[in-house]
Amino acid sequence: MQENKKDDKGVSAVIAGVAGAVIGASAAIVASVALKDEKNREKVKEVIATVKEHVADYADEAQKEMNQQKTKAEKMLEIDKNAVEKEVKEVKKAAR
Repeated sequence: MQENKKDDKGVSAVIAGVAGAVIGASAAIVASVALKDEKNREKVKEVIATVKEHVADYADEAQKEMNQQKTKAEKMLEIDKNAVEKEVKEVKKAAR
């Protein structure tokens, strides 16, 4: 169970890293090139807004997928746990 928690944090860290890299690169572009011209500034603002939206959408989708997989795993664990408990009861009953 601990391993799953590590995986979740790893995926979140990757998403955060990618988002940070994209936003950081966009900020560098804005600072170095586009601020000289008003039209360029507006275009860059639009591009950055679009990139941020796409990254946010990707992060949301990844989070949803992780939650779905976690729910599936929890359900499977519960089914397996119930099956084991049933077998233990049957074995104890047979041993008497």
